[in-house]
Amino acid sequence: MLALLVGWACYAVSGVSLGLFFGPILLVTFLAPGLAMAEDATIPRLIACAGLTLGIALIWLISGNLSAFDAVRCIGVLAAYIFALAGLAAFLSRLGMGPTYPAAIAVVIGFAWLTWPVWLCPWLDGRRAESIAHVLAVAHPLMAINGVLFDRFNIWDRYMMSYQQLTTLNQDVFYTLPKTIFWMVAVHGVVGAIGFLRVSKPGLPSSAIK
Repeated sequence: MLALLVGWACYAVSGVSLGLFFGPILLVTFLAPGLAMAEDATIPRLIACAGLTLGIALIWLISGNLSAFDAVRCIGVLAAYIFALAGLAAFLSRLGMGPTYPAAIAVVIGFAWLTWPVWLCPWLDGRRAESIAHVLAVAHPLMAINGVLFDRFNIWDRYMMSYQQLTTLNQDVFYTLPKTIFWMVAVHGVVGAIGFLRVSKPGLPSSAIK
């Protein structure tokens, strides 16, 4: 229900636009780690991930006017990102910090990862700047979504607010959108899998894991 509310709110605010797809990914960054860490076992954590994914996916399918191929790719990006956030929190919980701090740290890392096109741009300089930007863009969730939906919505950094206030990408530093979601899904899938390799057994608090 929370995921449905998130998806509906983004649709109500931005309509059928990139905001409908970018907004939920930004918002689940704050939700996925905490909801996953509220559980102490692998299956309940995966169910929490699935619930977030399916609720938002339903809004996209109903309101986004997506083709079947685009829908599969967009939902795949969303699922991989949520899985990585939950897996990262689960991994951090094994350091003996309890469930709260790992969830908070995962939120900060996830938000920093999503927003690097804004805060990292002033530091991208020199001959290797474009190579670094391209490598980071290949696995970026929002850019992967934009790559899928480019024909409908153009590129995000061409929107007025983006190029005037947020980023210098494709102005001072050039890059290309990912042509496939493969690398995004692969990178986030590996992060999530590492986190879920060893989680607590049912009834055993996460803080007890060594």
